[in-house]
Formats: sequence, C-alpha cells, structure tokens
Amino acid sequence: GLQAPGAKPIIHLGATSCYVGDNADLMIMRDALRLIRRRLVNVIDRLAAFGLKHKDTPTLGYTHFQPAQPTTVGKRATLWAQDLVMDLDELTRRIDTLKLLGNKGTTGTQASFLELFEGNGAKVVELEKRFCQKVGFPAIPVSGQTASCKLEDRIGQVLCGIAASAPKFACDMRLLQHLMAASPRVLGRSEVERILWGDDPPDSDAALRAHIHALRQVVDRDYALKLIHTVHGVGYRLAQDDTL
Repeated sequence: GLQAPGAKPIIHLGATSCYVGDNADLMIMRDALRLIRRRLVNVIDRLAAFGLKHKDTPTLGYTHFQPAQPTTVGKRATLWAQDLVMDLDELTRRIDTLKLLGNKGTTGTQASFLELFEGNGAKVVELEKRFCQKVGFPAIPVSGQTASCKLEDRIGQVLCGIAASAPKFACDMRLLQHLMAASPRVLGRSEVERILWGDDPPDSDAALRAHIHALRQVVDRDYALKLIHTVHGVGYRLAQDDTL
C-alpha cells in the first residue's frame, strides 16, 4: 500500500496470489498422486501374477549378500510386492486426507473476505464451502497466507517410500537391460558396477554376485540353454553360448 497509495484500500481484499498458486499446486499434486496410485496398483498386480507363476521355482536366499537358505522366486516377488502394498496404503491415506489452502485471504484470517461481504461471516463460510465442493476436497482448518509446508512434506514422504521399495528389482531389470544391449559383448565387472551404483559401488563384489544370481534364477533357471555367462576375471555377457 505504501508503494501504491491508490491501491491501498483494495490491495489486500479477497483472494491473493497464494489462493491461486497454492490451491492449484495441491490440486495438481492430488491428480498426480492418483496417477501414481493407478500405476502402483498395476505393478503390484504384475508382481502378484509373477509370484504365483514362480511360487515353486527354487532359488537360494541371501542374508547380507551371503548364501543362507533355500527359498523360491515367487517368495522373492512377494517381498517386493509387500513393500509396494504398504506404499499403496500410505499413498491412499495421503490422497484421502489431503486438504486445500481454501479461501484464507492475506494472512489466513479471512478478514478480507469478511470485509467484502460487509461483515457477513456466514457468506465467508459458504464461499469456502462452495469452493471446496467445486474442486472436490476439503480445506485445511487454519493457515497463514500460504498452505502449510507440512502438506507437501507428507506427499514427499510417501513418494520417498515408493522410491525406497523399488531399487532391488529395478537393479535386476537395469542389469538385464544392459546385458541385452551389450550382447554378445562382455560387460566388465567395473562397468556393471557403474551401471548399478554409479560412482559409489559397494566395497565387496558380494552385492553384484547376489544380483547376478537373482537374475539367473529368473532368466536361466528353467532352461537348458543358459544366456547369462560369467567370464572369469573379466565380467559378464548375455549370449546363446558361452564361447567368446
């Protein structure tokens, strides 16, 4: 108001830029979370089908990347799926409890809306009610001018949860992808480690051997003709025979 005296009487009346921006951001986030939920359900469904198909396929289980006890490929798939089911529950809860900024005005008091409605508080309440009905979800009870950062923080937490669940089988898929792309060329051990872990590979090669072993259980277990071959002292290759 001091910088624009002519606008001073009205500059803080009614909606602010945060009313538009923060509410719009939360609506976009809600729609994005719904899209992620649909895709997460599809992944869980595929893993369930894979797990049932391989429920009797034996494989070696590892503890801290060391051979431990027999298990099945289907059981491994249930571990991936179970984590994602927990993520799905949390994601659904976030969607169902997400709230808008609503019609809160300059400092979150709704005083400017009250002034516009000439002191009629019922109209202020009805305006926010109609707005929330229009966009399809409720407003947070109290706020400042902006939406609470806690809303975005909770969304970030559930996305981090999904990201934490994905890397195990994602590493398996990434490894198979690069073996196929390089076939029949040999991928050196250091090259494979860089594909999986970038510039920060594990100190031991046990993690890499565990990934290769798990991948073999899926690709080679049921077939006489093996595709994944170890080139001792060099690395790995994907080919129809083990001759270089």
